[in-house]
Amino acid sequence: MRCKFQPYGVIVEAEAGQTVLQAAAAGGVSIEAVCGGRGTCGKCRIVATEGLSPLTDAERRKLTPEEIAAGYRLACQALVVGDTIVSVPEESRISQVSILSDGVDCDAALDPWVSLYAVEVPEATIEDQVADLDNIARYLGAPTLAPTLAAARQAPAALRADGGRVTVVALEGRMVRIVPGHAPVRALGMAFDIGTTTVVGYLMDLQTGAQLAVSSLLNPQTRHGDDVVSRIGFSRDDPHGLEALHRDIIGAMNTIIERVTHQAGASPDDIYGVAVVGNTTMQHLFLGIAPEALARSPYVPALTQALGLRAAELGLFAYPDATVWTLPNIAGWVGADTTGVLLATRLHTHEEPALAIDIGTNGEMALGSRERLVTCSTAAGPAFEGAHLSCGMRAADGAIDVVTINHRVEYHVIGDVPARGVCGSGLVDLVAGMLEPVWLTGEVDG
Repeated sequence: MRCKFQPYGVIVEAEAGQTVLQAAAAGGVSIEAVCGGRGTCGKCRIVATEGLSPLTDAERRKLTPEEIAAGYRLACQALVVGDTIVSVPEESRISQVSILSDGVDCDAALDPWVSLYAVEVPEATIEDQVADLDNIARYLGAPTLAPTLAAARQAPAALRADGGRVTVVALEGRMVRIVPGHAPVRALGMAFDIGTTTVVGYLMDLQTGAQLAVSSLLNPQTRHGDDVVSRIGFSRDDPHGLEALHRDIIGAMNTIIERVTHQAGASPDDIYGVAVVGNTTMQHLFLGIAPEALARSPYVPALTQALGLRAAELGLFAYPDATVWTLPNIAGWVGADTTGVLLATRLHTHEEPALAIDIGTNGEMALGSRERLVTCSTAAGPAFEGAHLSCGMRAADGAIDVVTINHRVEYHVIGDVPARGVCGSGLVDLVAGMLEPVWLTGEVDG
């Protein structure tokens, strides 16, 4: 079946029985589907008058009689049964979202796990027939550095390219790279926060501690559901679901790596360390581990401990022998992102009790001090993406993201364009403003 998507002009050869949403995804056309295609949010409105299955009960609940008369359908409910032309209205298109990527700086001791050694190695002779790697280790002053296969392959050419002058890159007791000459070698690292909705990556200079660039993306896994339960179900019910979710997040991270290294005038091969945090489900999907057990009692994860892996194992764009660290998860529904919050805020060192709150698609809290820490979580789901609000939307152009109420209602719209809806931060501001005592002491101008 030929399915043409307007205004993009994209034509997709859809199989009979596919939903319009599935056909759109196959053609690279992004349609808002906050509920993951379950027909509960009503955000995937499209317009088509032929080639689709009859209206479903979900569509009759979510669409007004006027919309139905105008040809509106829900992309997640309408099945392709013939050639069709689908118009995707502006409100159903996924536009560039506004993602928070800045924070508050804090002092931290610089202790990188990457070391650079510039050495000059005399040429071997008949009288001193020393192997290349043994020769390097002798003049390096660190004979315990075991070479990786990549370093062993680089050694012969590197030693003879510049009169025995080489720069050795050492990573956690391993000699991972041997570069000819003493030209400056960049040692960079990536820090990733894999959120259920958004992914943010920071490029760091491991020698100076400076942040060089930052980039963010909407998590592409949202096409399979905006909450972790939906994605767990997709990974369980679809034979290729786990592979697709793993591929989505690796692809997003590689896109971010390409962006930030380009901004910094660097190469992905300059990245020797990657640190990753996310909630427990996101960590499992990043590693390609089935998260099914997290969705049923007693809600146990496959692992909670930190892992140190090679970038090549995961297909990340970095030096192949770069170490990828995943921070430890705390429990089935309190993940490594909370561990990162505790480390960043140093809550575990506080003398007095303190409370850390992470509001997101998954909401976590940590309460305590150096004596004891207690954590818990709750599922916000796509609430902050406007899933069940008629005027709700993501934090994209046209979304009200800031609201203040002080005898007047004032607000800011992302992109400084006419308002199309309200996003999560605007919703929180609005509720907080309505709880303020000003409502009890005087009238508020609209």
